[in-house]
Amino acid sequence: MRVSILLIVFHIAECLVNAQPKFRLGDCIDIALKNRVEILNSNINIQNAEFSLQQAKFANSPTLNARFSHNHNYNASNSDLFGDYSGSMSLSGSFPLFEWLKYWKGIDLAENYLAEQNMQKSYQYFSVCKTTIEHFYSILYSYENIKATKRHLAISDSIRQNTIALFEAGKIMQNDVEEANLQFIQNQKSLHIGMREYEIAYSNLINALQISDSIEIDFEYYDTLSNSLLFDLPVYKDYLQQSISNNPYIKTLELKLKNQELNYSITKILNRPTLDINYSASTGYSEQLINSVSIDLSQNLKNSFAGLIGVTLTIPIINRKEYRINVLTSENNIKIQKNINDAEYLNLSNILNKQYIETNSLIKQQQISLQEVESISKILQNRLALYLNGKDDIFSVLSYKRQYNSVEREYILLKFETMLQVELMKLFMNGIFVQD
Repeated sequence: MRVSILLIVFHIAECLVNAQPKFRLGDCIDIALKNRVEILNSNINIQNAEFSLQQAKFANSPTLNARFSHNHNYNASNSDLFGDYSGSMSLSGSFPLFEWLKYWKGIDLAENYLAEQNMQKSYQYFSVCKTTIEHFYSILYSYENIKATKRHLAISDSIRQNTIALFEAGKIMQNDVEEANLQFIQNQKSLHIGMREYEIAYSNLINALQISDSIEIDFEYYDTLSNSLLFDLPVYKDYLQQSISNNPYIKTLELKLKNQELNYSITKILNRPTLDINYSASTGYSEQLINSVSIDLSQNLKNSFAGLIGVTLTIPIINRKEYRINVLTSENNIKIQKNINDAEYLNLSNILNKQYIETNSLIKQQQISLQEVESISKILQNRLALYLNGKDDIFSVLSYKRQYNSVEREYILLKFETMLQVELMKLFMNGIFVQD
């Protein structure tokens, strides 16, 4: 009975180990978006922008201040047991009248800044996604490269073993064995290099995700992915305009332009007069207490009450030329930002067009490269069969073997470069990730 329980426990533990989740690109992006310091700081900046907006909304509120003071003097050398006391109470404040235009512009500026911080967060999302995608596909490429190297190592070992057998049978020279063995050693070296590159790519991904635990990538899933862009060029052209307009970077530039326009509006109204209503009310009291704790302040308060309501008109007297220079500077800042926006809009449009053309070209190159791999693989098999029957030499076989190795590596590079570019295209276009 005890043995059965132990077997059940071991079986459950084994199932838990085997049930470790395998991560895909979408999973890695989710982790990065939760952990990256850029996103965390963006959330803090948004919160600070919300505080600034609240401050802007209270900037033009009426003010009301209350003040109370009480003084008590006691001298033990005379018969005054309680001493003298005095005190005062006052209320004061102001109500600005001609500051409302500046007030509303200040609120608009704070709201624009909040929108800019939100868009900055979207841009940080975009940047983190892009970095994660690049590191993720670097791992996929390294993994596929290792698989290909192992296949070529197995082929080289098979050729080497057949060469040894032929040499022992006296059908070939020792030189053939050495040539076959040399290529086997070169494939071993390539395998070690590939494993090191995989470890570096894996380490870069873990660092990009800001995690300390290891993860397992679902490599099998990505063997079945298609590299099509899912839309043709005319449709893409129509969609491009909307995509660029909604791009976080372009949106941020538009908000910066609006910020310059609001600063210009505020600059123009800084030279305007201001009108404030000032109000205050105060009262004081004093009494000498002799042998009594009874206090009656009503008469004192009534006699000492005073109030004031005033109007203050402030006309700024400044150098008119300095004011005009500030306005012209603000106008120039708007022009500069508009020029930047136009240039960046055109630049992004050209980048996306170029990337789309290059990506489609990569897809076609990959298809041709795959045909080349299949063709050279068949030739190698035929040459190896001829060599084993004594109708071809080892140098011809190894030459085709090296060519097959080179062509397949080129295909793998094209395959994952294409997958990466398709993924990035979808990120640029609408943030939809391939098959995730």
